Amino acid sequence: MKIAIVHDVLVEFGGAERVLQSLLRLYPKAHVYTSYKDDAMVEARFPLLSKTNLFCSPFQRVPAAQHAYLFQFLAPLVWRRLHLEQYDVVISSSAYLLSNIIEVEHPVHIQYIHGLPKNLFHLGPKTQIQMILPLSPMLARLYKKSLRKYKNIIVCSKHIQQSLGNVCGVSSEVIYPPVIIPAQYHQTRQGLYYVIISRIDASKEIEIAIHACNVLRVRLKIAGVSIDVQYERYLRHIAGPTIEFLGFQDDAQQLELYRHAIALLFTARSEDFGITPVEAMAHGVPVIAYCGGGVKETVIDKKTGVFYSEHSVAALVTVLETFNPKRFNPIFIRRHAEHYSEANFHKHMGLYIQNALLNRKNR
Repeated sequence: MKIAIVHDVLVEFGGAERVLQSLLRLYPKAHVYTSYKDDAMVEARFPLLSKTNLFCSPFQRVPAAQHAYLFQFLAPLVWRRLHLEQYDVVISSSAYLLSNIIEVEHPVHIQYIHGLPKNLFHLGPKTQIQMILPLSPMLARLYKKSLRKYKNIIVCSKHIQQSLGNVCGVSSEVIYPPVIIPAQYHQTRQGLYYVIISRIDASKEIEIAIHACNVLRVRLKIAGVSIDVQYERYLRHIAGPTIEFLGFQDDAQQLELYRHAIALLFTARSEDFGITPVEAMAHGVPVIAYCGGGVKETVIDKKTGVFYSEHSVAALVTVLETFNPKRFNPIFIRRHAEHYSEANFHKHMGLYIQNALLNRKNR
């Protein structure tokens, strides 16, 4: 079976790239098509992708292409030029850059939707290019057209399933992204600090956690790569003496970070899935999160973590003041996280693809 995976962009390493990694472990001979790649990131995270099975668009030669928000409006030129008829199955791995708008006739097209392009559907702020060129209605129509034409649609959470149904009027199936369950974790720990592991960008609203920890003068360690320099400067400016910025942390460093963590703080308002809370739970660490988006599906309130229902510093402070990590069982937390294991992801994806091929043959 010949498989192609069409992935938006390979610049940052986030939840969508973890899904791509797992798909390549399931289908190691798959060919990958993308709009743009960062060589260092690909070398570090996808070392087995060679020149023979990774293909980039002509925009790879344009230096500014790494600023994806500038190139969303060129999505039709990137994806409609692909010729993919030699494959049996094409999986589009799509979010902001609309790779699902590819056109195929013979292959089964399976759309894995990581999140809606919110700016096109008035669910998020407009980009700079949108303010100059009025192309959003055309892109939104192409996006909906693909969803309705190729009806094998997988989403990363019930949250996205509902959004996709409401906005685009299509049905979909939830297959949760895979989480690597570590071989080692600490069943007992001495909690010394709270932790955030996240990309440093404004959509994560990390300032909520910083302000709350400043108020209570509790320790907070923030790990993650900055993709918004101005936002990181703002966070460092407001951070008190108990806040520490660690930058990028590899898997071994994250394991050590979780070892003495009281809890993971997750402040995003409406994350599409939220893979970091599940990773924390896989280490037996409870989660304190705002009750919104995909995290509502993965964290069990008062069993694997605690929710706060008002997105404010005061609400988070109230939770932190009363939070007692001894009330949480690391073994139970880890077992809950195992529902999102890579083995389960491979099982459900494999069955879905088999059924899609069978349905195609029976038409």
